[in-house]
Amino acid sequence: MRVPTVRTLTLLGAASVLTSLVGAALPSTAHADSGPPAVETSSRLVVTGSPASGAAVKPGPQVWRSFGGVATLTLTDDKGAPVPGARVTLQVLDRGTIGTLVINAATLVTGTDGTARIAINPWSPVTYRMAYAGSPGLLTPSRSAAVLVTPATPGVRVGAPVGSPQPSAIGAPLGHGAGTGAAAVITAIPNAVWASMVGYTWRPGCPVGRSQLAYILVNYWGFDGNRYRGELVVAKNRAAAFARAFTGLYDAHFPIRSMVRPDRWGRSPNGWPGADDYSSMAHDNTYAFNCRYVVGAEGSHLLSPHAYGIAVDINTWENPDAAANGTHPDSWFFHHRVPWYGGEILKGSTVVRIMRAAGFGWGGTSIGDLQHFDPVLL
Repeated sequence: MRVPTVRTLTLLGAASVLTSLVGAALPSTAHADSGPPAVETSSRLVVTGSPASGAAVKPGPQVWRSFGGVATLTLTDDKGAPVPGARVTLQVLDRGTIGTLVINAATLVTGTDGTARIAINPWSPVTYRMAYAGSPGLLTPSRSAAVLVTPATPGVRVGAPVGSPQPSAIGAPLGHGAGTGAAAVITAIPNAVWASMVGYTWRPGCPVGRSQLAYILVNYWGFDGNRYRGELVVAKNRAAAFARAFTGLYDAHFPIRSMVRPDRWGRSPNGWPGADDYSSMAHDNTYAFNCRYVVGAEGSHLLSPHAYGIAVDINTWENPDAAANGTHPDSWFFHHRVPWYGGEILKGSTVVRIMRAAGFGWGGTSIGDLQHFDPVLL
């Protein structure tokens, strides 16, 4: 069997890397009848960073920004032609230490171009190695430089007060935080968003229509300390104020549990208009527009400020609404206001000041609605 050769390895991506490590494979000790016909081969392993997966989340006390991307494994013969249909294995070396094999991450089959690809998202510094039929198992035909994973600036992990009830479920975020900072973006209502709103948060006869509403995407800090992407549907003429307010909350590291449209929880009960606000509150959701009646006074058919897109409810579980028909979604936090608990909204707190500066008064000092902000309350 001829000695495999190794070409220079390229490592691409936005993550910091150590000096590239390249080694030549020694002759294989495999017998000629123990595998496919031997040919001189070259292997190349390229790790390319992917911005889409560059802000990863790992459960635990530390917030990590992982180097996510794609590992590309390529096998060619001595003439540079691709070797299709070959089984290639991506291996992981502990902490970038050569020769310390931790795991075979994946075994792939090369395509017609002699290449196989797989997404990667390491949680700690590693070196990836490529192995293939006929390559010595303990040597390195092709390996990456050590891929470093660096900790991001930690957010605030919110620990619940002793004895406090917690929501059984929350709304899944749209994704991880995008770009830098709050990165608030205001657009018209996208078609897919509008289609999911009709019959739930909006119906014919509502006081505002699609053209009078706007859609905001904005980053927020979750209770686990990680950055997430949230959404708000708001009155178009208030969109800039909402974006300014939630940018301020992000900059202040105010934690938000969930920020998605309430239409995902179905229609309001008892045939009332709008999406189910009671379920939204139980999921600790932060939202703005919902063409519904005032909670606890549905029999009066009085439209809520949410029906106009000018109000927002924030962290509904930690900041209950003392309505005429009871305290929702749970009364525990209404009677236990804990200054150190980051998710609560208190008189004179940072969140109240930020919202007021953007033009939104707080319902906690006037109507017993600790989660509620709207401009009428100023």
